[in-house]
Amino acid sequence: MLFQKIIKDKLVNNLPTAPLYNTPLFTRHLESAYLTMYDRYQHGLDPDHIYVEDYK
Repeated sequence: MLFQKIIKDKLVNNLPTAPLYNTPLFTRHLESAYLTMYDRYQHGLDPDHIYVEDYK
């Protein structure tokens, strides 16, 4: 039980700074990916891997 409490406390403490829960940053990255995909489509390019800049 002590191990589970330690893990739970760590998760709760890190939640505010975890990238997974940073909704504004996630949204910016997702929008950037969509714009890149659409731009490739508009230029008649085949689907390919895209990379989103890691800006904050």
